[in-house]
Amino acid sequence: AFASSALPARFLSRLGDGPSPVFAWRDLTVYNLAFDYAVGKSSRLDLRYSTQQQPEPSSSLLYGALREEFTDRILGANAHVTVYQTGFDAEGRPDRLITDYDAMIARLAAVPGVTSAAPQIRGQVMASAHGRAAGVEVIGIRPEDIARIPLVAHPETFAGDLADFPGGIAIGVGVARELGVRVGDAVTLISPDGMDTPFGTQPRISDYTVTYIFGVGRYDIDRTRVYMPFDEARSYFNREGGADEIEVMLSHPDRVEELRPALTE
Repeated sequence: AFASSALPARFLSRLGDGPSPVFAWRDLTVYNLAFDYAVGKSSRLDLRYSTQQQPEPSSSLLYGALREEFTDRILGANAHVTVYQTGFDAEGRPDRLITDYDAMIARLAAVPGVTSAAPQIRGQVMASAHGRAAGVEVIGIRPEDIARIPLVAHPETFAGDLADFPGGIAIGVGVARELGVRVGDAVTLISPDGMDTPFGTQPRISDYTVTYIFGVGRYDIDRTRVYMPFDEARSYFNREGGADEIEVMLSHPDRVEELRPALTE
């Protein structure tokens, strides 16, 4: 079977076009059978039968052709491996705080195949501006580490300068559109896990300046993601003692299973 000319050009460049006599993959023959029968003033009997061929989903040739698109689009804004630990705080509540994250980062970075390891803080809050509100995920990250995220540092569309990130927050273009904000505008972040007072826990409310807006072309990221400088995120989420997780990037993401023992030892 040969590639269809209806495929996107970036796929055709790898698969070969319709007239190509050299590229072939292992096919699966798919049969379609339909039956339609109506009861009423008139009866109708409709039988349809068709076949088609398509590449086997597990084909290594197909995977190889789509690999670049997969790694760029899906993994370009996310870590290849997330390392975290489980434990309990002094009151017996589950707590994932990594207090010795510098030592853990050093160990992970020394594993062959690891290109970077970065501490992060994560939390879900309500973002508000101009009378609008949206639920967002805040990721606390160091400036040098956000610059290593391919689709954030080099997105499809952007506004502002990533170099200004330490002075504010970076938000997805979908978040900016939902709140009606531009670079230089202020966004209020409201977290239900705030300060403990004699009258109970008070929501934590802080204003941040938007310094960078990115569009990676994925709704789940553009519409929900907010990056905050790591130290500010630790203070905002009451995580001054450490990091929530370590995000690891690999030179070959498809070899993560091979590296699992070294990463988890």
